[in-house]
Amino acid sequence: MQKRLFWLFILGLGPAVWLQAQVSPSTGAIQGSVVDQTGAVVPGASVTLTSKSLSLTRDTKTQQDGTYLFPLVPPTDGYEVAVSAQGFRKEVLTDLTVRVTETTVANVKLQLGATAEEVSVRADAQAVQTTSATLGAVVQAMATQLGITLAY
Repeated sequence: MQKRLFWLFILGLGPAVWLQAQVSPSTGAIQGSVVDQTGAVVPGASVTLTSKSLSLTRDTKTQQDGTYLFPLVPPTDGYEVAVSAQGFRKEVLTDLTVRVTETTVANVKLQLGATAEEVSVRADAQAVQTTSATLGAVVQAMATQLGITLAY
């Protein structure tokens, strides 16, 4: 009986813990898709996220649909996303900004060429969060400091 209760607890709590691990009120995320010059997705491309100011490096591969995701990314400026794949030039997006509870979109178009060639693209900051209406803890703290009451 105790073993059955244990497994029911684990199976019931497990998904809730996993979902909480993907979302945090003090982090953001970077996601994007990788396509070739014809618009075809590039599965299995190597994607590296780097922040020199935070001494952070994370690696992943694109999924079968050409997408990638870096969840739970600390908010700061100056992130770099480097993408490489067999038969394509390496593409580097620089000056990416991650904000609290926001997802920065960094789509990449790879060009055919030798893997020793590299293309660098400076990212334009997205001024408005278009994927979520969520406010982060930083906004609430700033409002409190300024004596502003936020209505939700």
